[in-house]
Amino acid sequence: MITRPHLLDALREQVLLCDGGMGSRVQLLDLEVERDYWGQENCTEILNLSRPELVREIHRGYFEAGADMVETNSFGGTPITLGEFGLADRAREINRTAAHLAREAAESFSDGRHRYVVGSIGPGTKLPSLGNIDYDTLEAG
Repeated sequence: MITRPHLLDALREQVLLCDGGMGSRVQLLDLEVERDYWGQENCTEILNLSRPELVREIHRGYFEAGADMVETNSFGGTPITLGEFGLADRAREINRTAAHLAREAAESFSDGRHRYVVGSIGPGTKLPSLGNIDYDTLEAG
């Protein structure tokens, strides 16, 4: 395994290019709700479990295109957002898998270039400012 500088140190030295959007990239694919999303339409995070090879290859594609870092496929990975799909109890598994897939993609290259993985955390679908959820529940989730 290549020892790479800490991300913040690398950013002090140069501009690092990050990947494009996972969700928009997934939307370009011909996926089936039952087979690929396990019946959870629009839950891109479930692809970490149902189609790990697809998620890994999306990351690889961004690295091949020149990205220095990719974001994990975990934008909607909070227990609150995943709860809308009945997956709140699998949030940790889904997010850990997302990180492992991105790291596997980064380490699949042997050209000596430093590649980074950063966690993606979206705002979720419930916002206190809109009255969807209170702050304490959001923080606890």
